[in-house]
Amino acid sequence: PLSGFLIIVRSQKGCNSSFIALISKVPDPKGVNDYRPISLIGSLYRVVTKILALRLSSVLDYLISEVQSAFLPNRQILDGPFFINDVLSWCKLKRHQAMIFKVDFAKAYDSIRWDFLDDVLSFFGFGSKWRYWILGSLSSGKASDLVNGSPTLEFQFYCGLKQGDPLAPYLFILIMESLHLSFARVIEAGFFKGVKISDSLLGVGVSFDIIEVAAYSLGCSVMKTPFKYLGVPVGGNMSSIKAWDDIIQKIKSRLSKWK
Repeated sequence: PLSGFLIIVRSQKGCNSSFIALISKVPDPKGVNDYRPISLIGSLYRVVTKILALRLSSVLDYLISEVQSAFLPNRQILDGPFFINDVLSWCKLKRHQAMIFKVDFAKAYDSIRWDFLDDVLSFFGFGSKWRYWILGSLSSGKASDLVNGSPTLEFQFYCGLKQGDPLAPYLFILIMESLHLSFARVIEAGFFKGVKISDSLLGVGVSFDIIEVAAYSLGCSVMKTPFKYLGVPVGGNMSSIKAWDDIIQKIKSRLSKWK
């Protein structure tokens, strides 16, 4: 039955078409980087990919390392920020010196190559039929940009994952897991060449001069506490009510739009 659905999605015009809308990241957007593209996906395609996503999520816990805390069953995305905050508090309490290197990928979903995704799925043991389903759902995708509420001419996708696709987060963490394994095995093999990152360095119990030298050598900026990790403030007094003011304001802002 699932194969039949995918044949319909790939062959029938409009079944795998979507509209791309820009959603503001900040209250007062001024540039392109202040917006996030979200795909408005049709119901038939969403049903099919939701079934695939549910099947995929049932095995990811066995494939993805424990350091990945987002999008997986029985794991919480907030585990990462809380863990880092505990490490910072422990270093300060024990007066241990440490450095935290924060790396952020730019346009992470857009940079995914489908041929590499197929190799990753094969590496993790997914069969040819499953890979056909996944790549078929991606390669048949088309979209139109919404400009002032009106769609532009439709264009074909050739790479990347769609924001709003139920499969996207699971496929993305599989890609990241492959990079994590590669990085762990050959840390200086150059696997990250060509990937634009926004990185910064934080020192704990280390003099500012040493931090500056290290940041200059790595080509990154110096980070200060508190800083944001996955949208959560880290490094400040997490037990303080004031530390959560920014998140509370964001939640209030979103709730105010539900009218």
